[in-house]
Amino acid sequence: MTELTPRRDSPDASLLVSAAMERELSLLKKNLDDSCRVRFQTLGIGPERAYQQLLSLLKPAPASNADRYGAVLLLGFAGAVDPSLKPADLILSSRYYRAGSNLAASSPDPGLADAECPSASIVRPDFLEPNPCLWQQAADTVQETPWRFTQSPSLTVDRVIDSPEDKRAIFDRYSVASVNMEDYSAASAAQEAGVPFLSVRAVLDVADRRLPGYLPTLSNSGISIPGSRAVLFTLSHPWRIPTLLALAVNMRRAQWALARFALAFIPKMADLYLAATQGSAPRAGNSSRLLQCMKYPGPNAVLSPGLIS
Repeated sequence: MTELTPRRDSPDASLLVSAAMERELSLLKKNLDDSCRVRFQTLGIGPERAYQQLLSLLKPAPASNADRYGAVLLLGFAGAVDPSLKPADLILSSRYYRAGSNLAASSPDPGLADAECPSASIVRPDFLEPNPCLWQQAADTVQETPWRFTQSPSLTVDRVIDSPEDKRAIFDRYSVASVNMEDYSAASAAQEAGVPFLSVRAVLDVADRRLPGYLPTLSNSGISIPGSRAVLFTLSHPWRIPTLLALAVNMRRAQWALARFALAFIPKMADLYLAATQGSAPRAGNSSRLLQCMKYPGPNAVLSPGLIS
């Protein structure tokens, strides 16, 4: 694991926990100690929103008094394209591919646009990777539990993949297990800002399940599903109630999976800081000091050893 050394350029840097939608963070926010130096931010749905919003947070104007963030943890739901994945399975992607990339696809896919994020003048790699220190700590966290998870790469797309046929086509064409609309773009913004990045997701919809037809329109417009519209849709389409109920159950399970992971992962990061501060290996019981709190680093997993009292 990368050596733990002080970060001197941003002594008050904190962890930014982000998501496309508030519902992906809500359960964690209810259960996380308010004293912890963690900031929450919703970015909005889609590649462009994720990139622009995150970059503005990580690279504020020089004269601003904005918070300095030393690492980004992106939490969110994902669509499974691998038939072996089940609802609430965790996804610790080892690579974030963009739609239209040459390396991920075995053949061109005219149905998926290139996932937008940076300026068109910037040459984008086919994939980005999570910070190795953060990713290894996350992998260690889930491997110590009975939770189901995958380390397979993900694909960032520009629209909701709602049909089993489209999911199967992506699974056959790409070397990925899941799809989402933010990972590559958010990782690109973090890389541009020189901030370590990790995405952890939970499966919301499985490969053989069709999503309700109104979800793609609302997601592509960057609007979460309003309750009134969901009610009207349900009343006018009563035969789809079982599908909506199943989706609601899966969403709750995915929320629990994300919150449960984060509450187990964050103390382990605190242990790393304690170990660096005390010059010793992390000890049992240190995790009870849940984020007292962490100062996160700049690029290349250079972690600050200081704890905020």
